Amino acid sequence: MQDGSMQDAPGIDVDNCEAGACLGKRCVAGACSYYVDCKEMHAKDGTLPTGVYSILGGAPDAGVPFDAYCDMTIAAGGWTLVARAASGNPTNFGWKSSSSSPSIDMVPYSMNVQKAGIAFAELLVGTYTTGKTWDVAYRAAPLPASFLASYGNMALTVTVTQVQNASCDGGAPSMLQFVGLTNLNDHFFFRDMATDNGFGLYANGFALVNTSCSSSGTMHAKFGMVFVR
Repeated sequence: MQDGSMQDAPGIDVDNCEAGACLGKRCVAGACSYYVDCKEMHAKDGTLPTGVYSILGGAPDAGVPFDAYCDMTIAAGGWTLVARAASGNPTNFGWKSSSSSPSIDMVPYSMNVQKAGIAFAELLVGTYTTGKTWDVAYRAAPLPASFLASYGNMALTVTVTQVQNASCDGGAPSMLQFVGLTNLNDHFFFRDMATDNGFGLYANGFALVNTSCSSSGTMHAKFGMVFVR
């Protein structure tokens, strides 16, 4: 995990704090504090590397730091990991469910974004090769600030753009065009229409009909990740 014990770097947030003391953190009134999320951290110090950091999030547990994995490179950086599928099938895996830790790659991870209180307006959805190294990635946006609360039992359409996929020609997979149903506690809903029927990212991988570029961007039946920003 990144912390103040590391050496100083250009762009560090120093406001009357000892140089090098707040790497991966911000300085407030002469004391080190935590960033709200990876986006805020990256905006303040674009030199920070991808990795696990302690952040604060927002309501209802503001003030209690927790670990989060930040991707500081892909699609301009500043992305916070909220879900990662892996071997296993925990019962808690969804926008409002928590399981495991972002530091552990051997089992599925789900943050519980509602409890963390992280604000976001876009998603980065895809698959990985090993660890958290992207294989395929698609950006989905825009999302309203009330996404988690207002779309608990509803879906909304988003604009999907390809960020990374060596096997497809840049088109948007139809199975990512609807998101929402945030009250589900066993998967993150993604589909080509507003009804669930069991499609999306589960703890043990994507369920997206087939492996074609036009439907799933080749992500069906593969381990996936969801980041927010």
